[in-house]
Amino acid sequence: MPGPKWLISKIARVIGFVPMIYFGRYMIPLGIARPNKITVCVGTPISTKKSAEPTQEEIEKVHAEFVEGVVKVFEENKKRVGYGERELVIV
Repeated sequence: MPGPKWLISKIARVIGFVPMIYFGRYMIPLGIARPNKITVCVGTPISTKKSAEPTQEEIEKVHAEFVEGVVKVFEENKKRVGYGERELVIV
């Protein structure tokens, strides 16, 4: 939100949240959206058992399944969505 920080802070305290102004294309507030290509690919669900206090081993197992699923979805779809020869790096 443009304006002095003290004014924004005072307004935020009075109304209980920081008012935000979103800018679209050509910096028009709440205006024309910037076009962006978004691709969503969905893999198979990971089934887990509910546990109030999961062990570290259970967490690592589900995490490994998740990473394996992300890699699989990426490899299956990368050419179709224009990522051809790119390599997925998970840090």
